[in-house]
Amino acid sequence: MKFAKLLDDYEVPERVHQELFKVEMRNIYIYGYGIKEFVLSILECALDVSDHKVPQTTISEIVGLGKGMIEQPIELLPNVVEVISELQR
Repeated sequence: MKFAKLLDDYEVPERVHQELFKVEMRNIYIYGYGIKEFVLSILECALDVSDHKVPQTTISEIVGLGKGMIEQPIELLPNVVEVISELQR
């Protein structure tokens, strides 16, 4: 993941991924699930991993990654339409 590479100066990629997972699990109850939640979580993770020393250029790159993800076409998981239809009833 490009995100972990952005934090090479602070932590190894495996640890970055572990920290990101922790942040996401904390934040999902606040922000819900989706790309915007993910971007907020990777920003928070970058600040945590770098002890708030991550440069502004890296923050800008993370925001750019998020914008790139948001611009991608939405791909529904299998059976989502059926589940939503069932929940509507």
